[in-house]
Amino acid sequence: MGQSTPNCMCSWAFYTLFPFAEVLQFGGSLPWEKDPSKTTVACPDPDNPVVFELSRRELEY
Repeated sequence: MGQSTPNCMCSWAFYTLFPFAEVLQFGGSLPWEKDPSKTTVACPDPDNPVVFELSRRELEY
């Protein structure tokens, strides 16, 4: 993940997802999720509600 908002992505969504993506990126898990490598996050934008599923993938070399 870079240091700026990805093109064509709402900043509200990005800044909401980022902390959860960081947890997964560095091997952490969220205690309320059944699958330690996945989480769902809702964007707080009241005009465009979107729910994202983030999942950790192993790198393929």
